[in-house]
Amino acid sequence: MLENSLNAHDTAEMQPQLKLDSNAIEAIRIINEKIAPYVAESSKYFVTCELNIDEDWNEYLFKLEKRGYRTLEEIWNVVKKEQNGKN
Repeated sequence: MLENSLNAHDTAEMQPQLKLDSNAIEAIRIINEKIAPYVAESSKYFVTCELNIDEDWNEYLFKLEKRGYRTLEEIWNVVKKEQNGKN
């Protein structure tokens, strides 16, 4: 199947894997420890309609940011720019 997709040019080009230094790995680990449980719990509440996308989404995003989402995003963006020639 993969070979057929490659031959038909139906596959997306894979980006090179990013290599993180130990400081970035540790920062990501710490932030993920805060974010992952919150995302899992909130996902359950959105699916079961205990949270409403229209009413609760902005608060959800605010709480993600408080847990370090923007820092996580910045770490990945810096690494990508450093390793991929500032794309």
